[in-house]
Amino acid sequence: FSPDGRQIAFRSEREGGGIFVMGMAGEPAKRLTDFGYHPAWSPDGRYIVCATSAFTVVEGRAASQKSQLFVIPAGGASGSSDRRLISAGIEDAVQPHWSPGGSRVAFWNIRAGNRDLWTVPADGGAPVQVTREPATDWHPLWSPDGKYLYFLSDRKGSMNLWRVPIDENSGRTLGPPEQITTPSAYTMHFSLSLNGHRLAYVNRIDNGNIFRVEFDPARETVVGASVPVTHGSWRALYPDVSPDGNWLAFSTWRRPEDLF
Repeated sequence: FSPDGRQIAFRSEREGGGIFVMGMAGEPAKRLTDFGYHPAWSPDGRYIVCATSAFTVVEGRAASQKSQLFVIPAGGASGSSDRRLISAGIEDAVQPHWSPGGSRVAFWNIRAGNRDLWTVPADGGAPVQVTREPATDWHPLWSPDGKYLYFLSDRKGSMNLWRVPIDENSGRTLGPPEQITTPSAYTMHFSLSLNGHRLAYVNRIDNGNIFRVEFDPARETVVGASVPVTHGSWRALYPDVSPDGNWLAFSTWRRPEDLF
């Protein structure tokens, strides 16, 4: 939603894809760009920042993918001359969010295999790193008063909500990250209310275990019911049976990503 609550910005694949805006009552959508993902409004509602690359799940985004951040006018269709690059010198930047004071844009990227948070001046300039741990940190969201940067992280095992105190003007952190626990095994796609008192989020439930089933090669058909080989709330993937049939190797997705 725009800051005044009257418009919605979104990505659509219609007309070849791009960033669109429409009235919240269902007025016709207007195309702003022929590129862009994850649009976020400036606090005055005049501009939108977006990334040139998208992702479906944070774990699935590869380090080889690259993305830039552009600011575009929110009032009408913009040509290439109206696009303003603010991530010059940054190889990868996705899921931007404009600070409430308008001075900085938060984003996350993949550098040296780590998914970390950064901020950059809204007019472009040198980025400032916010997190630098091996944990997966993503989805930065400024608090309405600009004193905290909320984000998602698996630094304590499960993907949950965290925040770090920050100086909005400089991007300098003012203390260590603190956990804001939600009753969720895997929190994602969260949003804060304008007064900062309430939170909406998605609780992702995505388990996967390995089963075995009898098979008749002559008739090419399954015989009997399937039997579980692994149990639990993890997601077991890519099974490989040993040549003698006694062992099964597989990997797990999400933290910890290991071989068993």
